Amino acid sequence: PKPETRARIGRQLREKAPRLKQTLAVMDAAGAGEVQFPEFCAALKSAGVLLGERDSRRVWDEHTSRDQSRDQPRDQSGGHSGGGPNGSGLHIREFLAEIE
Repeated sequence: PKPETRARIGRQLREKAPRLKQTLAVMDAAGAGEVQFPEFCAALKSAGVLLGERDSRRVWDEHTSRDQSRDQPRDQSGGHSGGGPNGSGLHIREFLAEIE
């Protein structure tokens, strides 16, 4: 995306981070510390982050690819479970740390 689009998205995420933290916690009904894409989109919307499907997917892809590269050893040892296409969702704590 264009630099101004990335800046707008980043600004929205930072401004809505406190509310987003709450909505992500609600969406994580199992208490696993992660959400899948549909729950992530619902949390964004509930928190007032106004992104279209494409921008939501970009944010998701950007943050889940980082999570997966960090989790690789843990995934192989069986210490992590998920449900996304690569066996993992978005790690809430890491996502919030990156946007705040």
